[in-house]
Amino acid sequence: MEDIPKQQHEFWYTVKLEDYLKLNQERQEWFKMWDLVYNSNKIEGIRTDWMQTLKLGDKPESRPELDDHYLAYEWIILKHETAPVLKDIRSTHSLLMEGIIDHQKKSIEDAQASDESKEKALEYIAENYIPGKFRTDMQIFFPAYGEFLSGSIKSEYVSRLMRSFQRKITRFYANPGATREKMMEMHLEFELIHPFFDGNGRTGRIELNRWSLYNFREFTIIDPQKVQLYYNAINEYKENFSRRHPDIGFTKKEDIPRQKLEEVKKGYERWQKIFMGIDPNKISD
Repeated sequence: MEDIPKQQHEFWYTVKLEDYLKLNQERQEWFKMWDLVYNSNKIEGIRTDWMQTLKLGDKPESRPELDDHYLAYEWIILKHETAPVLKDIRSTHSLLMEGIIDHQKKSIEDAQASDESKEKALEYIAENYIPGKFRTDMQIFFPAYGEFLSGSIKSEYVSRLMRSFQRKITRFYANPGATREKMMEMHLEFELIHPFFDGNGRTGRIELNRWSLYNFREFTIIDPQKVQLYYNAINEYKENFSRRHPDIGFTKKEDIPRQKLEEVKKGYERWQKIFMGIDPNKISD
């Protein structure tokens, strides 16, 4: 959106709340859908390229990865004047993910696959994709176009780290001299902790804007055109975090039993084929 002033930073840009409030309702909706939702989804690799054909005033096709994401941003804009607690972060994640997970389940149920295959996919979601619940199992990533991605904090540390994270939020909100750099460090730490099984990047960027609106009265938007700088910042923060907290363990591929790795990989690939694979009617068992 070109008619609203933006301040560029290393891998993000900011938009002042007062400039957003000057927009009419149609343009506010456009800003939320494009600058907030579309950009965050693009970072995650969620395919919404069809939105490029939309013009101001057009209503995007209703999809849970858009609708619930949009509602989550509306919620934090409404609630940004109140300092959040962990329950609020859980609520953000639930608002973001409940519709997506319901859609995943429906896609699996309607898919042209064997009952056994669908049952396994549904079991995988039921066991792992719980909105608002901190993960209790090891975190294993299988990017849609990559191999195993290791390096997440082990699940047994998540609850403890999130309690510590809450204290950091409280101090940040109580500090009138809080800086944008400190706020970004908090965001990078949230992404490093990865407290939920899925939706951490989107939840983290929603919460980033909650903090930014409260403390600086501006939106803070990670620029998808600078996503590699964003990932580099997360990796650099991880290295610094590891030096400060040598007692915190990280998942390594060699730590995971081969059978567990294969089970999760198959479950992830089945989910990818059914929900994100573009061709859900041609699933092999």
